[in-house]
Amino acid sequence: MKKRRIEDVVREIKDCVEKYGIKEIDIQDENFLFNKERTLRLIKEISKMKLNVRFSCRARVDSVDEDILKALKKAGCWLIMYGIESGSEEALKREHKGITHEKVKNAILATKKHGIKVLGFFIIGNEGENEESIRKTIWLAKNLPLDYAQFFHMVVKPGTELYDEIKEKLGYDYFDLFLRGKIKKKELNIPWTNLDNRKLKFWVFIAYLSFYMRRKHVGTLLRLFINSFFY
Repeated sequence: MKKRRIEDVVREIKDCVEKYGIKEIDIQDENFLFNKERTLRLIKEISKMKLNVRFSCRARVDSVDEDILKALKKAGCWLIMYGIESGSEEALKREHKGITHEKVKNAILATKKHGIKVLGFFIIGNEGENEESIRKTIWLAKNLPLDYAQFFHMVVKPGTELYDEIKEKLGYDYFDLFLRGKIKKKELNIPWTNLDNRKLKFWVFIAYLSFYMRRKHVGTLLRLFINSFFY
């Protein structure tokens, strides 16, 4: 995959801050920390500019270490978003994620030690998902030292191994038919779990409710409400 030149990225950040008064930047690169050497170079250049801007980024839990975290904090990183996905170790193995719950917890603790907040991404509707495994995911989200959590429906992307398996089982390409208007969205029930879309939406709602309706997150909810109401 072709990467942008570090000089161009730094110049764009500087322009955003100085020309448009941007105060916060979200780096939407799922592989931002994949190349440690490149990442450290970029972070160093951001630090040199001494801009009044903070940023967030995404990372795998096995891509962070003390050097990276220290450099990120110094450059103005306030939030790292990790893909945790499931409370089922079996699901993580089946999806070939290459992570464990122990690695997840260690990465979160290391991140928070450097004063960086953590958001966890979770998927509801993984292959073979059932209500028991969803409860495990919700339990894990609540018991990890996370500051924030987001829960999503599972979406299989064309070109992945799971997508090809499902297409073969169904005997047709359901995304292709949907895009061509041959079938309606409501008919695209998830074929890799016994839970239909209605139940999955219900469990996503329950997951959000269970995570945020706790005493330590009341302040977060109030701030979100105030910001959305007054700004």
